[in-house]
Amino acid sequence: MAAFTERAADSRCRARSLAKERVWRRHVTRQAAGRLSVREYCHRHDLAEPSFYAWRRQLAQRDQSVPTWTAQSSRPAGTSAAEDQWDYSQPYANHPQAVRERTLAVYTCPSRRSAANAVGNGLLTATTTTWITLPCGCKIPVTTTGSTVVSGAVGDYGGNHGDLSPGAFGLPTDFYYGGNGTGTIISSRAHCNGTVPRDWADRIAHKDVADGLSNTFLAGEIHVPIGKLGQSPEGAFIYNGDHVFNFSRVGGPTVPIVSDRRSTGNSLVAWGSWHPGVCHFAIRHFQARCGRERRRSQ
Repeated sequence: MAAFTERAADSRCRARSLAKERVWRRHVTRQAAGRLSVREYCHRHDLAEPSFYAWRRQLAQRDQSVPTWTAQSSRPAGTSAAEDQWDYSQPYANHPQAVRERTLAVYTCPSRRSAANAVGNGLLTATTTTWITLPCGCKIPVTTTGSTVVSGAVGDYGGNHGDLSPGAFGLPTDFYYGGNGTGTIISSRAHCNGTVPRDWADRIAHKDVADGLSNTFLAGEIHVPIGKLGQSPEGAFIYNGDHVFNFSRVGGPTVPIVSDRRSTGNSLVAWGSWHPGVCHFAIRHFQARCGRERRRSQ
């Protein structure tokens, strides 16, 4: 009973903590997207200015880029030595160039490139974010001003992050923020020791997949327009977790599988293949399945 009570209390504390985080994340996001200074915004919303700066700094630390699921999948892919070189408590950019640029043939599609050609340059998260509105109506945060350009491995497959049902309006509940994904491989918030991430807070277990693993996509081919291979943000780093489009894609009625390889619409969130007429997905145990581009996106 004591253990149960302790777990229940911990759960309530974590719920209160996450609720407070959502409130402050909403304030930080809205201030950054608006025209008011921090002081003006805090005065208008009756917020303590020191608390605003403290939460903005804390949220930036929580959101720092860390290695993604593709780095962890290096071990079952047969290269445990590659996976062992990642330190999940450290930001992506803190890792040596040789680690960031290590490519695996299993993450590349022969219709696009070989592993030897799967290294590109891209932007890392900084303090200034630009919001891009895609044709589907969703808004995606892309860091540009003040960013650092580094090299890293790129790839052709992304995890199934679900759909756009959580929204994409610049709010803390948007699909790309940790814990909001509706798919099988989603972005996650971190459990931190101080400011150092130690574990993932949001996990998807086998039992959580309502339709069964044999009927649910785990990963698939990401759409990268012709001419954009190895270029950020379309051909993004598969190991870098600072943006959801680096390592995953979504689907649904407003984000169908892309059939035009030159299309730049929804290129940061949609599935798509360079194989004519089909797009490949992986299901249970990463068995490959081939889906037609005209398949109903629902």
